[in-house]
Amino acid sequence: MKGDNGSGKSTYIKLIVNLLRPKKGSILINGTDIGRISKRSLHNSILYISQDEVLLNDSVKTYLESITGKTLSEEQLNALLEEVKFETDITEIRDGGLSLSGGQRKKLMMIKLLLGWQSSSVIILDEFENALDSDTRALASEIENLICEHREDHILFRISHLDDMRQLANIHISLGKN
Repeated sequence: MKGDNGSGKSTYIKLIVNLLRPKKGSILINGTDIGRISKRSLHNSILYISQDEVLLNDSVKTYLESITGKTLSEEQLNALLEEVKFETDITEIRDGGLSLSGGQRKKLMMIKLLLGWQSSSVIILDEFENALDSDTRALASEIENLICEHREDHILFRISHLDDMRQLANIHISLGKN
């Protein structure tokens, strides 16, 4: 999904994940109004990585376990940190994530994606590549390619200002003037 700033991309996604309710009409999932689906069911089937993801003040390990519901061994954690090139000397998140650079915060979201994509039927990446340096953007693209190559039974929403991933999608939605 592509569109100008303020065109409604994030609002569209927030409606899908039931963070916002429509003023008119309804949103149906398999014929059921989204308001009648439990938040737990939605949470279990939709992996949403927001452009303004909230980071909890905790150890990196505890934070990742909290947001994914998975228990990580030190070996698993270190392998994931290495895979996304997250600085292993950073062990704590402070100040709601402001203690981390923007790239470091995005790398934590990449780990969230790596830990959650296989158990989610809908994956939503809202401005996932925004403000990344070229190496980190390439890493994010590799992860998206991995998901698309190994999962044919999921829906991936990728909200972006960029045109660089058109080869992955079979449907493109443009909002605004694009």
